Amino acid sequence: MTALLQAEGLTKHYRVARPRLLAPRPVLRAVEDVSFEIAEGETFGLVGESGSGKSTTARLVLRLVPATAGRVEYRGRSVLDLPPKDFRPLRREMQMVFQDPAGSLNPSYRVRDLIEEPMIVHGTPATAAERRERVGALLAQVGLDPSHAARWPHEFSGGQRQRIGIARALAVEARLLVADEPVSALDVSVQAQILNLMRTLKDRHGLSYLFIAHDLAVVKHMSDRVAVMYLGRIVEQAPRAEIWRRPAHPYTRMLLEAVPRAKVPDQRAAAAPPGEIPSPVAPPPGCAFHPRCPARMAICSQHAPVAKEIAPGHLAACHLY
Repeated sequence: MTALLQAEGLTKHYRVARPRLLAPRPVLRAVEDVSFEIAEGETFGLVGESGSGKSTTARLVLRLVPATAGRVEYRGRSVLDLPPKDFRPLRREMQMVFQDPAGSLNPSYRVRDLIEEPMIVHGTPATAAERRERVGALLAQVGLDPSHAARWPHEFSGGQRQRIGIARALAVEARLLVADEPVSALDVSVQAQILNLMRTLKDRHGLSYLFIAHDLAVVKHMSDRVAVMYLGRIVEQAPRAEIWRRPAHPYTRMLLEAVPRAKVPDQRAAAAPPGEIPSPVAPPPGCAFHPRCPARMAICSQHAPVAKEIAPGHLAACHLY
C-alpha cells in the first residue's frame, strides 16, 4: 500500500496552571509518541475513551495545534515545519469534519457562503459562477437539495448540518478527511445515514479517512485498520477483522466486552473498564493501563511496554508479549 499520510513519534504536551504559588507548572501529556500511517483510499480508525488523546492527534495531523515533537508526512513531504505559504496547497487536500455540526458552522453565513468560502481561500474554481455551480453539485452529492444553499444553518437538523460540513470539506477536492467523532452528536437513527454517505463519498472520490470515534460498532462499520488509544498512546493497532477476532491488549478486550450484544436480546454487555482513565498530568508509572488491567504483572508498574508486532500488521504495546 502507498502511504498517503505518516505520523511518527507525534507528541503534544501542555503546560497547565500551577497547583500552588511558586510550584513548577505541571505538564499535561495529551499525546505521547504516536505513530501510524494511512494508505491511499484507506479508512484508519482511531478509538478510545474520552480523554485518550484522539482529538488532539487529529488536530496535530492538520497543524491546528503545534506539535511538541514528532513528524507528519503527507505524500512523502514533511508538513509540520513548512512555512504557511508552502503548507497551503497541502491544507487544501487535508480537511476536517468536526464533531459538533452546529458549532462548526458559522450561524451568520448562509449555506452557500459556508461551502464557497474555502473555494475563495484556495482560488478554485476561479469564477463566482463556477463556485455557485459547484455548491449546488456538492449539496446534491451529500443528499440535500441545491436550493438549500440560500438557507441558514439553524434551519437544518443535526444530520443535515453534518452533511453541510462534509460538503464544505469536499469543496476544495480534499483527498484526506479527518473525521473527529462525526456522528456522536447525532441521533442513532441518523448516524447510519451519515456513515453510509461517508462510505459512498469515499468510493466516489477516492478519499482516505482518519476516522475518530469512541463507539466500537461505528469504527467496525467504517474502518479498514484500527488503532486503540489509551492515555495519549496507541496500545494496539491491527486490521479491523484482526482486532475483533484476536484482540491482544487487555484494554482492547475490555472495550470489546463492553459492546452490547444486539443478536442476543437478553444478554447484557460486560461492564466498561473499571475505574477512570488517569489524569494525563500525573500518569501512572510503567504501563498507564496497569491500575485497571486484570492481567497486570509486577513489571507493568515499573516499565512502559514497547509496541511489538505479534502478527503481520498487528502491533501491541503490552508486557504479555
